[in-house]
Amino acid sequence: MRNKINDKTYHVVEYMEMGVAILVAISIGFAVLYLIKELWDSLLLPSKIEGMTHFIEDALTVAVGIEFVKLLCKHKASTVVEVLIFAVARHMIGEHTSMVENLICIISIAILFCVRRYWFRDYDEVEKTVFFPKAKVKNVNHSCAVHIPYGDDNATLLDVFMENYEEDVRTITKGTCVFFNGVAIRVSKFRNHEILELEIVRSVTSDVAHQRLH
Repeated sequence: MRNKINDKTYHVVEYMEMGVAILVAISIGFAVLYLIKELWDSLLLPSKIEGMTHFIEDALTVAVGIEFVKLLCKHKASTVVEVLIFAVARHMIGEHTSMVENLICIISIAILFCVRRYWFRDYDEVEKTVFFPKAKVKNVNHSCAVHIPYGDDNATLLDVFMENYEEDVRTITKGTCVFFNGVAIRVSKFRNHEILELEIVRSVTSDVAHQRLH
């Protein structure tokens, strides 16, 4: 009963989050139209430096909004970093900042780029494929180009998942994972104490994920 309530609450929150993303996307659409009009007006009339600065500030605001929508749609650590990069850049360009503040902003952007490049790379570059629990592991390995170990040709994803899950089975819920080298089996749908769907999460950067399976 508790798991069922948790699943329903999670789905409601997901729909609310998607609704917010849609509203933000609509507002961004209107902002883009305003930017186009502002750019057209600047072509017809001689613009000053202040006008160009204002245009760049508005454009960066739209860029932050776009990255925010991406963050709501796909919960990736790299997207959070990208939102912060655009936000810091907008603050540095749009505001009247001192040399010290500009230096701090530049250092912050450099650190964020390093974090994006070296820290979250392996975690973001993944592919996800959903299967039924009764899917044969042998077929999953070939279709997803992974190497999930199994005993015999009739072994299913559910069999391998349960064999390698080391915790109490009563702790299994949506999002529970079993990890292998370069791949994980994740519970993507769980209802009434039953696993309905399993998700193969494959690391794109893993050497194991790219090896040829026979």
